[in-house]
Amino acid sequence: MMGGYGMQPPDDPEMRELIEQDAQFDQQVGELASRVREARGDERTKLKKQLTDVANKHFDVRQKRRELQLKRMEEELKRLRDEIAKRNESRDSIVENHIREMIGEPRDLDF
Repeated sequence: MMGGYGMQPPDDPEMRELIEQDAQFDQQVGELASRVREARGDERTKLKKQLTDVANKHFDVRQKRRELQLKRMEEELKRLRDEIAKRNESRDSIVENHIREMIGEPRDLDF
């Protein structure tokens, strides 16, 4: 994944959209920067303003991408915390079933 922002599930259309926008802005910034370096006078000033505008939009997209990544991480942390809490509540049953399994006794049926 570009930008080193971590892996996201491939079925995350919101993240995929931001990744595509990031790539487009990255290309535009590179092209404009190249044109600014070659331009002189008023043309350079005009292109530099365009570059600034595109760079600001690029920054916004990258920030949205980071915020979405953080949101996804927070959602995953909540899911994991809930799972741990449920396993703690069911500890005795889980341990008993595990012991039965290890010694060859039939386990309680899971419902």
